[in-house]
Parts: sequence; C-alpha cells; structure tokens
Amino acid sequence: MKTLFRHNPFALILMVLAFSCLSLSAMAQDNSENQEKIKAMQAMFFNEQLQLTPEEAKKFWPLYTEYRDEIKKVNQQMRNLESDNSSPDQKLAKKNQLEEQKLSLSKKYQDLFKKVLPVAKVAQIDKVERDFKMWLLGQVKQRP
Repeated sequence: MKTLFRHNPFALILMVLAFSCLSLSAMAQDNSENQEKIKAMQAMFFNEQLQLTPEEAKKFWPLYTEYRDEIKKVNQQMRNLESDNSSPDQKLAKKNQLEEQKLSLSKKYQDLFKKVLPVAKVAQIDKVERDFKMWLLGQVKQRP
C-alpha cells in the first residue's frame, strides 16, 4: 500500500477517515454499515495490491462480489452441518461435497477472472485476500 499512499495522499486521508469512523462509531452503527466500510477498504487494498486499472476494476468487482457471495453460501452450509442431526458418515459426505463445490467455484471464477484480468493478477487474488484479512485483523487489534 506504500505505493498508493506515495502517489495519492488522498488515499491515505481516506483510509485514516475510514478507520476513524469505524473505530469511533462502531458501537452505534449496525453491521451493514461496518460491512460497507470494510468493503471500501478491501476495494482500495485489492486495487492497489493487484494494481488494477480503472477498466479492470470495473469488470473485476462485480465478478468478485458474485464469487464471494457464492462462497459465503457454501460456507454457511458447512456451518449448518455442525447442527445437522444426520449420521457422521452423512456429515462427512456432505462436507466433502461442499468442499468440492468450493473448488469448483474457485475454478469457475478463475476462468471468469482471466477474461477480465491478466493471468498474473488472477494468480495473486488468493494471496491478496489473505493479506487483506491479516491487515484487517491487525487494524482491529490496534483499536482501543
């Protein structure tokens, strides 16, 4: 993110304001407002880390949002397995099916991402996701 801040001081100001708003009013805001702020920070982080052009970003973000929504649905089904009353064998079979579904979604969206981004950028998406989560956790830990 150093490059972004070096070339665009407005981005630094925006990031500081976003964190100020997030930390000062987190208790008063509902979850959807916080989610929107996190999405904005994520977009800035991804755009900088992947060095997305405006045209790439315009095509990438709707696809990425679809991908994350589909993955969330599968993850919710996996969490629901914990309270499922089926046999352990059935739970394992369902878990494996859901893991395969996640892999299938990953492959599907990699192909779709390759239509809008260079392969080198597509190959970085998983790493950038992990880096963003670690960065966000670090920010949460620093909050008073």
